Amino acid sequence: MLSGTVLIKKTRGSFDYRSDGKFYVAKWHDNSLVTVASSWQTHNPVHKSKRRIEGQRRDISQPNLIRSYNTGMGGVDLLDRFSLACRPSIRGKKWYWSLFMNVLNVAAVAAWRIHCKAKRKSLRHLEFRRQVLLCLLQGDRQEEGRRVRRPAGQLSHLPSFS
Repeated sequence: MLSGTVLIKKTRGSFDYRSDGKFYVAKWHDNSLVTVASSWQTHNPVHKSKRRIEGQRRDISQPNLIRSYNTGMGGVDLLDRFSLACRPSIRGKKWYWSLFMNVLNVAAVAAWRIHCKAKRKSLRHLEFRRQVLLCLLQGDRQEEGRRVRRPAGQLSHLPSFS
C-alpha cells in the first residue's frame, strides 16, 4: 500500500487499497488522507464526488467504501456534536452516574432529532430540552380550575343492572 506522503503528492481523488480476503483497507486523498477499513465493502464501484478545488467545483473519484462510510456517519456526527454541546456538568461519586447521565443526554438528543423530523416548525435544541424538563417537573399535575360536580343521578360510567 502506498505511504501517506506518496499518496498526498498525487492528485486529489486518488486512492490505494489492499485486501487479504477478510478485510479491505482503502486510503483516499481528499483534503487530507482518509483511511477506512471494512469487512464487507470494497472500493468498487468508484463514484464521482463534487469537491471545490481552486475555487471551482470538480468531480473527483471516490471509492464505494468511503461513500458508504460518509452516508452512514451523518447522524452519528450530529449526535456527538449536540450531546457535547449540552453536556450536563453534574458529577457523581458513584461509577455508574456518568454512564447514566450520558444515556439521558443521548436520549434527549435523539428525541430532539425525531422532533425536528416530525414537525415543520421545530424547536431549537436548548428550547426542546427546557420543554422536556418543564414537562418532567410538572409531572401529572393539571391546572387548577373550577371543579364541575356531577349530580348523583348521572353515573353513566357504571353499568346498569335493570
